[in-house]
Amino acid sequence: MVKTIWIGDVQAGNYDDQEVELKGWVKRERGSNKMRFIVLRDSTGTIQCVVKKDAIGEDLFQEVKNVLIETSVVISGVVNADERADGGHELIATSFEIIGAVNNFSDENDVMISAAGSLPGDLHKLWKTKNSKGFHLEYGNSCMGYEIAGGLGAKMADPTREIYVMIGDGSYLMLAQEIVTSIQENFKLTIILINNNGYKSIGSLSRSLGSKGYGTRFLYRNEQTGIIEGDETNKNATLPVDLASNARSLGAYVIECQSFKDIQNALQLMQKSVNEPDEFDPATSQKTFRISLGDINEGRILAILISKIEKQAPNIKLECYYTARGQVPHALATNELSFAVDPFIPNSKDTNSTKVFSDKFVIAHRANHPVSKITEITLDEALKLKYINISNRKRGASVVEMEMQKMQLQPEIALRAQHYLVTPEIVRSTDLCLLCSETFAKKHGLSYVNLPFDVPPLEQYLIWHKSDDNDGSHIWMRTLIAESFQEVNAAAL
Repeated sequence: MVKTIWIGDVQAGNYDDQEVELKGWVKRERGSNKMRFIVLRDSTGTIQCVVKKDAIGEDLFQEVKNVLIETSVVISGVVNADERADGGHELIATSFEIIGAVNNFSDENDVMISAAGSLPGDLHKLWKTKNSKGFHLEYGNSCMGYEIAGGLGAKMADPTREIYVMIGDGSYLMLAQEIVTSIQENFKLTIILINNNGYKSIGSLSRSLGSKGYGTRFLYRNEQTGIIEGDETNKNATLPVDLASNARSLGAYVIECQSFKDIQNALQLMQKSVNEPDEFDPATSQKTFRISLGDINEGRILAILISKIEKQAPNIKLECYYTARGQVPHALATNELSFAVDPFIPNSKDTNSTKVFSDKFVIAHRANHPVSKITEITLDEALKLKYINISNRKRGASVVEMEMQKMQLQPEIALRAQHYLVTPEIVRSTDLCLLCSETFAKKHGLSYVNLPFDVPPLEQYLIWHKSDDNDGSHIWMRTLIAESFQEVNAAAL
């Protein structure tokens, strides 16, 4: 068991070569792309923590690089006695957890509520109280389930204050249904649910007494022994508990976070969804919109869209970058993206979409290509052509190719490339053909023939998070994006 201790006790030499858990605030941070040095402080002293990328992984290391001074953190590692280090000791980190996101985000009038498990102790040590009534903890009796109900009571007492409820998954299961009451009575709470698949603090206490964390994880019984095993059991035995879906079923708006940046973005989104007025003045706004379009849609609409924005909102900024299809719902939920445009609608209850583009597929080719003499190409003739495949994956198939595969047909792919916008010049100067939309062929001056088989039209959907449904700025931008696609269609007629 990793024991949480004070930095002063480490510097006194009481834990040399032992694994410990330190909680405190970042005093200084420096280093390289492979190793960072964090000076951590608590009320008893300071210590240098050595964080290596190879030890904690790429994603977590990036968070370490971006950590701010005075951020509250939890760092686990092995104590190393070193005369060269300040105080004679350093910590070789094995894990790193940022827990100060809410503290850094909250205002003086906001209230933090917590009750059971290890959270009250962590907050007692690390939370920076900004006013005498903003720190509400019940941990003398460890009243599991108190948190959400207590948060509702605090919100009812003063609806003008933002209430942050920090709760573990075990305590959440005791009285989660008060979420229904808060929604029914229109009292907004921001609940930070920490999910570790069980009763973590009770499990730690159990292990410290030699009981191996019995019954403190959400686990199936061992089929052979009939026993609910302890913390060290096979992870495949974990129950399929989905607390995010549970909260959604009670009417809550849920954002699932995987990193410190996710938490920051989610908190901003939560605050905005309540505090920002629906009204929006494009002439004065300095908002930045982040959109995942893909290169072909960037080519389709960016020039039109920017022209519209310049006329109506000269201070608004646009950032376009690729987001993997599977990551779109999460990026929208955590405010990393404002919109996405894609042929496929995400399988997510938290997103909305609308169709903004539809066009038929054609076979594009150069002028004077042998196929240009054919008015209506046959299937056999189409299969004799050589094609360009566009995909950011090694084996990715286009929409048309996938339809052909259903018919057990396989076009000959002579070139694989990543970006559609490189293809017009290739098509114009070679015998290679391109399966693309009719509007794309027309825009780039390519000759084309219709497909000799039926393929569903190419459709593009504008996708956004439900929390932005009534946001004035989002409504305005959704309108501009839809209008831009409409102009593309009109120009191709």
